[in-house]
Amino acid sequence: MDSAQMRLLKEIQLTEFTVTEATLYLDTHPDDQEALRYYQSAKQRLDTKTAEYQAKYGKIAAGENGQMRWAWVDWHYEKRLIRPIKVQRPDPAAASVIISQLGGPHGKRLQTG
Repeated sequence: MDSAQMRLLKEIQLTEFTVTEATLYLDTHPDDQEALRYYQSAKQRLDTKTAEYQAKYGKIAAGENGQMRWAWVDWHYEKRLIRPIKVQRPDPAAASVIISQLGGPHGKRLQTG
C-alpha cells in the first residue's frame, strides 16, 4: 500500500469515526440542528472520500460485521457508568422501564411487552 493510499484510508477512517460519534450524540440530542448539520457534512465527506478511494484502489476491505478494521488504532470502546452503582434491592419492573427508555446491552433498544 503506497503512502497516498494509506493517507486516504486513514482520512476515511477518521471521518467514519466522526460520523459514528456524531450519530451517538444525535441519539441523545435529536433537536440539535447544529449537530445535525455537522453530521450531514461529515457523512457527505465520508461518502465522497469512500467513492474516491474505491475509484482509485477498489473496494475497501471490510472486517467483522462489515466494519472497516482500524488496524492503526489499538483502542476498544467500552460503555461504562460514570459512577458505579450498588443495587441493594433488585426491582425487575423498574429495570424493565429503564431498559425500555435507555436501551440494553450495547445501547440497543429492547422491545418490551
